[in-house]
Amino acid sequence: EIRSVTAGIGSGGRSGNKY
Repeated sequence: EIRSVTAGIGSGGRSGNKY
């Protein structure tokens, strides 16, 4: 899911903290 990767930067890492 792309949301998991973007959430790590925009939401502060909610579901997938890849970065």
